[in-house]
Amino acid sequence: MTKGMKGIAYTPYAKYATIEYRIHWGDEEGDSCDIEFLEGKEWRIVKKTIKECEQGIDQPDCAGYRIQWIERVERWKDQHGEYMDGDEDYETLWEREGEM
Repeated sequence: MTKGMKGIAYTPYAKYATIEYRIHWGDEEGDSCDIEFLEGKEWRIVKKTIKECEQGIDQPDCAGYRIQWIERVERWKDQHGEYMDGDEDYETLWEREGEM
């Protein structure tokens, strides 16, 4: 182990996670047609959007697509800040039931 900034110890092979949210917009069949990416710091917008979706007051976008599902993604970077291939963790936060 070596000392990093402010005396924080890290290993040379340390990994760092970045959080992003993905809002999948889709058609009547529920297929994902467009994905909106939000940074992790925009979690308040995501929380509000999920609440609107749960209440059924979410609105279609200009192309007529509605939100089909929202997921939280942890993407891992190595010590050099490069994304590591295939090292992502997904969590579905909300998904539209088969109402369409």
